[in-house]
Amino acid sequence: MTEWSRAKLLAVAALFVILGFGAGYLARQGEVVRLQEEASRLREEAGHPEAPSYRIGVAYPFSGRLSWWSADAVPLLESAEKDLEAFLAESGSKTRFSFLVADTNSTGEGALSAVKKIVGEGAQVIVGLPTSGEVEAAMAYLAQEQVPLISPSSTSSSLSKPDLVFRLSTPENYRARVGAELAIKLGYTSVFVVYRDDDWGRAYADTISGVFGERGLRSFKVPFPVSHPGYMNYSSTVGELERAVAPRSDVVLVYLVAWENEDYSILNEARKSTVLSNVGWFTAAMYPTITGEYTVDGRISGLRDYALKIGLLAPEQRPVVNDLTRRLMEEARARLGRYPSYDTSTSTTL
Repeated sequence: MTEWSRAKLLAVAALFVILGFGAGYLARQGEVVRLQEEASRLREEAGHPEAPSYRIGVAYPFSGRLSWWSADAVPLLESAEKDLEAFLAESGSKTRFSFLVADTNSTGEGALSAVKKIVGEGAQVIVGLPTSGEVEAAMAYLAQEQVPLISPSSTSSSLSKPDLVFRLSTPENYRARVGAELAIKLGYTSVFVVYRDDDWGRAYADTISGVFGERGLRSFKVPFPVSHPGYMNYSSTVGELERAVAPRSDVVLVYLVAWENEDYSILNEARKSTVLSNVGWFTAAMYPTITGEYTVDGRISGLRDYALKIGLLAPEQRPVVNDLTRRLMEEARARLGRYPSYDTSTSTTL
């Protein structure tokens, strides 16, 4: 209903009050006057409409351990804002958008603080919080404030709840099932799931083991203590894995369910083992950083060649390739001197 239609409706309602309650007019006079004043106000607003304005919050890890994401993301964020402004101008729309930006510091606590800041400034929707830890920390507050969130790359299955969080990536339980089914199609007859001992790792490992079990195949679980985000000596975990794999004669897959730096730390130990260098390897979350000369605390380097040697397979999220994404990537390349990683291009091409 337009403002003008609403004004006419109120005017008719006022007239109905006057005609239908003639005898009681004086008793209802105050209500009639109020309705007439409301109708007058709405007619005035309809004649001088204000341009709708919306505030979009952007909460992103511009500092902390994931600050390298922001270096790639900023050109894409700026391009998205310019595109939006250009579209509105070309269409003749008076609607306007403004962006409120806050840094999550790559932590859950920082994410909650960032979200509170931009919601307090009037954000009506938030884009960002790319990691599940950030989303989990801010989810209850966003539900309380009734502010929707679009997260580009959060994947934790535990966050699959009826709420105001919209995630562009598939959840981990789906990824785990697809990865396990792919492994079986590739001929692996047993799987050793090396997983971080937390809710995420256990759920991922259970899904992989379940898929193999459904096919009558063997699965084994090897948990390891959580160390993220730094280096940890996982020689004992890798030694346990090596002793379990060595006597087997079937086609073995090691499925590594770890966070960044944990996966590097484990692979760093595994490359010392002839046994583990001659079996298949999948990883839940490692690309695309493995393709670069990434190092961990100055202790680990050169894993790219080892990943190629063992044929490491891992998921990598990529945006749909079309004219828009090609142009955005080229604009980012002009700014950065290189193409941005697909982690961040997926996180900002909305």
